Amino acid sequence: MDGKVALKALLNREYLPVNKSSIVYLISELVPPTMNSEEALPLNCCLLIDRSLSMYGEKLSEAKKAAKEALNHLVPGKDTAGLVIFAEKTQVLFQQKTLTDYKAIEDKIEEIKVSSGTSLYKGLEAAVEQLKKAADPGNKTDSGRRVVQNIILISDGQPTDNKTNDQYRELSKKIREAGITIIALGIGADYNEDLLALITEATGGSWYHINDPKEIRNILSNTLQNQKTVLFVKPELYMRLSAGVELQEGFRTSPELNKISDITREEQVYKVPLSDVKANEPQTLVFKLTVPARNDGP
Repeated sequence: MDGKVALKALLNREYLPVNKSSIVYLISELVPPTMNSEEALPLNCCLLIDRSLSMYGEKLSEAKKAAKEALNHLVPGKDTAGLVIFAEKTQVLFQQKTLTDYKAIEDKIEEIKVSSGTSLYKGLEAAVEQLKKAADPGNKTDSGRRVVQNIILISDGQPTDNKTNDQYRELSKKIREAGITIIALGIGADYNEDLLALITEATGGSWYHINDPKEIRNILSNTLQNQKTVLFVKPELYMRLSAGVELQEGFRTSPELNKISDITREEQVYKVPLSDVKANEPQTLVFKLTVPARNDGP
């Protein structure tokens, strides 16, 4: 890896009115360094596949094909993978481990059949446990950087587990604290878009809307290739503002547009959780600040 992450900052205005509170927008850009393919971090990935009745037919068939093809992006002896399926009940179909025999997991994938119910909450819990078994999120590589850990969720429906959004938000916070990112693929028009946005944003991940089930393979393949460019996981931005200045909200505007959740504050220092830093992929952030009324002067 060549160099460090650069941070650029720009305010949207140079002057403020005297004796009047004002709104200011701060634009920050994180510019990551480049990397060589040999520097790719180990990937600890758990596929979480919805097998509810609504997945019957082409949706599940394409999800299974995508899961099989995804194995080609994992490095034997380096990356780890597991497979959890969920309907009313959750089942660990393939224990999280370093892959040496792709045929074994492909056979397990082919066994997936639909069932009733959509217990997404339990599915997420089971996927987290699998990732924790494979690698302690606190363990670092020789370079001081962590293993990249993902849950890749493929679902088309509404959860039937009677969990509230607040409960999903709390679970997502714990998942992020464990250094795990959720990437979600929502299929069709009936899945809970707001919930997928909530759990992915809270973990620093992303979600994709899929109209045609045949798109699953391409998106999953690109997602795993993209994870191979991660340089730093679970990054945080610390912002120390002048006395009286407050941060109202923040957004990531590129490479994707997302609201930044769970910004915390201690006195005048704000801690902003960011998405994983990837090589050659700058992140642009926009923050809305309120500045109290001040006298004339610099």
